[in-house]
Amino acid sequence: MVDGVLIKRDDKHSSTAVIRNRSEISFPGSKVASGLYTYELDVVNLRTNGKFDKVYRLGRLLGRGHFSSVHIAKRLCDGSNYAVKVLEKPKFSKEVQTQIKMIQSEIQILNGLAHENLIKIFEYFDEPEKIYLVIEYVEDGEFFDLFKSRLLSEEEIRMVFVQLLSAIKYLHDRKIVHRDLKPENILMPSKKGLRIKVSDFGLSKLLNIDYSTMQTRCGTILYVAPEVLESSNKRSYNKAVDMWSTGVILYACLSGSYPFTGDRQGEIAAKIRVGRISMDSPRWDRVSETAKDLVRSLLNKDSYERLPVEEALNHPFIKVSNFDIQNSNTQ
Repeated sequence: MVDGVLIKRDDKHSSTAVIRNRSEISFPGSKVASGLYTYELDVVNLRTNGKFDKVYRLGRLLGRGHFSSVHIAKRLCDGSNYAVKVLEKPKFSKEVQTQIKMIQSEIQILNGLAHENLIKIFEYFDEPEKIYLVIEYVEDGEFFDLFKSRLLSEEEIRMVFVQLLSAIKYLHDRKIVHRDLKPENILMPSKKGLRIKVSDFGLSKLLNIDYSTMQTRCGTILYVAPEVLESSNKRSYNKAVDMWSTGVILYACLSGSYPFTGDRQGEIAAKIRVGRISMDSPRWDRVSETAKDLVRSLLNKDSYERLPVEEALNHPFIKVSNFDIQNSNTQ
């Protein structure tokens, strides 16, 4: 079986399947090769020769960002659905190089990951006018939609955040910083079961062993850490930026509002630099003290004092969750 599809062969008929990066292969009934295997490809082999439209049919638009659009696509050989990030190469060579480098960085990062709370990448097509990045399709949409529709209970929030923190720990253990964590980048394979997958590594950066520096201002302003706004040639930031973003998401989930708001981005940035949070609204009266403590620990202006992901996973608010994670971490 390849990715759950039985491959048959007899005297009259045979069937085939394309084995791609992260394909799961099993041999039902075999005593010699029992179990489930994952086929690993080098990142260079993710590039597929030929034209995208000979392999997939591009469908409806799912979303649009600064550098790309995301569509649903159907694989022609078997009808399977995928999400496809389409990068249209601009006319100016400088922008072309910047954007191509960003996509290739995303491919490199995603190819090295194997965790059930991170989206999978399958292949990409580099054509003269466009780059097509074929990734896992998550049918139920974004956590942002659920987050905006109603206030979640603390137990529901725990169920989401134990998965989110597990994914962040997996990334940080591999010297990867996401840098653009927000509800829109948390996808939900199952809203009913509150299963999540973290997506959009276009702004991620693979760090050196010492987490030396990251000096590119990026991310969405509502979720950006103070040190990112202050970054320059003399100041840098590291994986703690992801913990700040996680704190902003947690604050918003618990209260239904953001910790730093304003009519203009400059006003929001000024408040983030000060780093003073308020829990004075009536909604906070219903929030547990352990949840408030985790928010404060994550939204610590001092990045060196901010709670790291290992401690966040062991925080009392998270530890009481009964949510069972069976992830596929590989060391």
